[in-house]
Amino acid sequence: MTKVLIPGRHLITSNFMVEYLETLLKNGIQKDAVLGEWNGSSNISHIIVPITSANQRGSRYNPVPLYARVIGLERTFAHFRNTYGVRITFIPVPHITQSENFAATTLKYVEAHINESISPASALIWCSTKPVFTQYQKIGFGILPAEFDTTTDTFKTPPPNDILKAIVSAKDTYTHAPEYDYLSDATKTLWQDMPEIPEHIIRLWNDPILTDSGSLTSERDYATYTVGMSHTVLMDIKFNDIKDAVVEGKIADEGCADGALMVRLAEAFPDSDIIGLDITGEFISRVEERQRAGEFGKSFVYAYQRNLLSPVFKENSIDTVICNSTLHELWSYGNQLQSIRDYLRFKHRQLAPGGRLVIRDVIGPENKETSVYMKLNSLDGSTYDANDERILSTPPEALSTESRFYRFVHDFLRELRETGRRQSEHIAYEIKEIAGNRYIVLTLKHAAEFLLTKDYTDNWDSEMNEEFTFFDIKEWKQEFKRAGFTTVNDDAADPKFSDSYSNEWIVKHRFQPSATLFRLEGEKLVELPYPPTNMVLVGEKALG
Repeated sequence: MTKVLIPGRHLITSNFMVEYLETLLKNGIQKDAVLGEWNGSSNISHIIVPITSANQRGSRYNPVPLYARVIGLERTFAHFRNTYGVRITFIPVPHITQSENFAATTLKYVEAHINESISPASALIWCSTKPVFTQYQKIGFGILPAEFDTTTDTFKTPPPNDILKAIVSAKDTYTHAPEYDYLSDATKTLWQDMPEIPEHIIRLWNDPILTDSGSLTSERDYATYTVGMSHTVLMDIKFNDIKDAVVEGKIADEGCADGALMVRLAEAFPDSDIIGLDITGEFISRVEERQRAGEFGKSFVYAYQRNLLSPVFKENSIDTVICNSTLHELWSYGNQLQSIRDYLRFKHRQLAPGGRLVIRDVIGPENKETSVYMKLNSLDGSTYDANDERILSTPPEALSTESRFYRFVHDFLRELRETGRRQSEHIAYEIKEIAGNRYIVLTLKHAAEFLLTKDYTDNWDSEMNEEFTFFDIKEWKQEFKRAGFTTVNDDAADPKFSDSYSNEWIVKHRFQPSATLFRLEGEKLVELPYPPTNMVLVGEKALG
């Protein structure tokens, strides 16, 4: 008796799959249907369905949660279990990066799950993806190529992923797409019973700023990014900056990342509902892991994967919206000014009367277009002339601050420019020698942009997509007023928030050892204070 393994993500099942399996079970496995040598039994005793990327659900590559995939598969296979008495086993396999060992690794998960070995003598692989089934061939398995026509090296009928792509392209009218008819009745009824599944797929596939992996950028290393953003000391500082501005009730942490701030919110406001939102599926999974581990205590906590550039909540339904280190990403990956204005407008609508929008983020300096002279450390790493190609091949962390600036000029917004998501925006500068010292002359805005970014070397390529200094505090307050907010604490003699400030640790450890700013007065250089690093801005919706 033969086992048949059907590895795949199984986001949908198709009419072809149903018909193909019916033929195999009714007529047995025909040798001429197998790609490669096959001398085993024609009768199928066990169908094993490895569900790959089982722990992913937040990307275009894999937008369907495991529970929905299992329900769809069970609805598809129940008929065959009941009619033919064949054993059916669904096996969740965690996401595995594609490599030459992908097939062998998947088999190891299967063997560990069923506690028996899978050999080419007793099992066939059902797979129509040529790069994948070629790996199984190399380790000796015969292949049932399903939709793939080996004589023409093309598909006889669209494979599941092509069907899904075509359907979601139709958006709200997906049931009228011609490819919808390729879906099995099991998938159709699942989508009818659980309409949130196709809605989630369509939202992810048509999101204009997400990559296929469900991220803002292909370059971000989430392990190092999370360590940096969620460090305990740093998170305590962030929370202390905003906690007195929070109105209890329903609190939305928009751009929640891995949920570190949500833990502190749950501790401080245990009777509030804590709702996390992030655009990336990876971060939503990390929030859910914190929830599984009990880090949120008894508070009600829920995480949504959402694009903040679209309305999220009902009008007048949220008491506090917190946007921590997120709005600069909306500006950078969205449509800059329009994205900020859209976001503020959405937030004003969703807040209850008396509710607050609390923003903590990086900030641009006032008088941004002022020309400054920036003297950079050239002894804290490898230093090369501005046009030396070694600047581009040397890891940023190994470069001196001066040479890292030249690398920054080359890399700033480069990925977004090359992919057409941003227009050309380059850092203009001059190099001037004064009294034997070398100075870089540029706008205060661009000097601040470099100083705020230069130390993020672990995620350098990702950070180069992000712009920090587009607004100063006055411009932010103008945008708040435009959206209908009253700025809280704006007229206080010593404002607790709604102001910009300099993080002393950043100034001491990142600015002072590497850079000094000057302005030219006549023929004399006068040292300038460092630009602010952050702001906490609080807007309130009127009670009336």
